[in-house]
Amino acid sequence: MLLPTIFAFGFFQAAQPAVPSPPVTPYSVGGAVRAPRLIRRIKVTEPKRCSTSRFRLDDGAFMFRATVAENGDVTEVKTLKAPRLKPACPDLEQAYRRAIVQWKYEPAKLHGRPVSVYLKITSLLEPR
Repeated sequence: MLLPTIFAFGFFQAAQPAVPSPPVTPYSVGGAVRAPRLIRRIKVTEPKRCSTSRFRLDDGAFMFRATVAENGDVTEVKTLKAPRLKPACPDLEQAYRRAIVQWKYEPAKLHGRPVSVYLKITSLLEPR
């Protein structure tokens, strides 16, 4: 009577199929997630052909969402908002994105461990 009980409790279980772990998605900063700290910032080099572009004072900011990896590198930059420039200058947005990808951060932390996070970056343009 003892042997079926041992068998029923799973000492002789069949191999379980491997379950893939869910992809790690970046956290949002806040609560227990401490924000990353900027260590190295690369200045934006404005394209020469954008030097004549103008914008309205209430619309002079780029907003980006950057993904900062566990090692502090910026791995992805998405544009959330771009100012309406006249004449249009899409190269300026690309210049900002190229600069932001080169920035280096001290990683964000969750309970003392480095984690990847989404970070909102706002960059104001100087009026001309």
